[in-house]
Amino acid sequence: MFACGPKPMLRVLKQYAEENDLELWVSMEERMACGIGACLGCVCKTTGEDGHSHVKNARVCKDGPVFPAGEVDLT
Repeated sequence: MFACGPKPMLRVLKQYAEENDLELWVSMEERMACGIGACLGCVCKTTGEDGHSHVKNARVCKDGPVFPAGEVDLT
């Protein structure tokens, strides 16, 4: 499944996908100031740690905007 929209809706879809063993990809909607990842204005929380900066964040403009639902923290 593919989805975009507000985080509460994506949370529900992620739960549904997990319960029904479905693959879900989400398109994150964040404000993007520079569009190249330099300003960090579009950062979203992730479940995994970034290998370079060792934080649990991803830049939506550079690393996304589409992510596997399991890689994004939608809380």
